[in-house]
Amino acid sequence: MTGGLSEEAKEKLKQIRGQPSTVDVNGVEFEIHPFDTDEFLEQVIGDKERGASKTEITIGLVSKVLQKDDDMYSREFVRQAPPGLLTAVMNEIEQVNGMEGFLSEASEIQ
Repeated sequence: MTGGLSEEAKEKLKQIRGQPSTVDVNGVEFEIHPFDTDEFLEQVIGDKERGASKTEITIGLVSKVLQKDDDMYSREFVRQAPPGLLTAVMNEIEQVNGMEGFLSEASEIQ
């Protein structure tokens, strides 16, 4: 992730990168880890290039961030979960990544 960077650059990234947090959905805790730019763009742009709908892009983002904690959180898991999971995790993705309001605003532009 930070290979090839100077120690100073690695330290700067460490300072600006969000910290993981936990979100509770109906008594079940999920660990939300920050994305780096490559992961985020690869997920969103990759899905969009494959013709994915906004819903599928959202499901992809949620499953990707949940899989950083546990591989069992597949797209199918997210599809079958209650809508509150999507809402809670998307809100926390924005918080952890310092993107408050970005995802909802971006979906309105498309």
